[in-house]
Amino acid sequence: MKTIDTVKLSAAIRAKRGNMPLADLAKMLGISTSTLSRIERGSMPDLPTYLTVIDYIGVPAEFFQTDDNEPQEFTEREMKLIHEAFMSGRVYARQGEKETPAEIDKKLINNCKKAIGIG
Repeated sequence: MKTIDTVKLSAAIRAKRGNMPLADLAKMLGISTSTLSRIERGSMPDLPTYLTVIDYIGVPAEFFQTDDNEPQEFTEREMKLIHEAFMSGRVYARQGEKETPAEIDKKLINNCKKAIGIG
């Protein structure tokens, strides 16, 4: 049976959100801050919320489907999709940081890998 890999989902949300405050993203998505917080901590969202979140991330619904509830490692293709999805997240980098976009992207990817236990 296909399920949603909530570990990957939460890592992708956090990666794309970057330094944007949780409440700001929740407002932008039209969901409560507590709902977004639960999803980022690995809770399964309801279907309408899931569809809203994956639209924000910018990947197809199947991206987070898995055959079991065990966290899966990101494939190179998945990492590329996440990378593309949170490229826009760089605009939320802290003002005044001296990091290049490539350095910010590297940090986001490393944080994403750490969140799912492969980095």
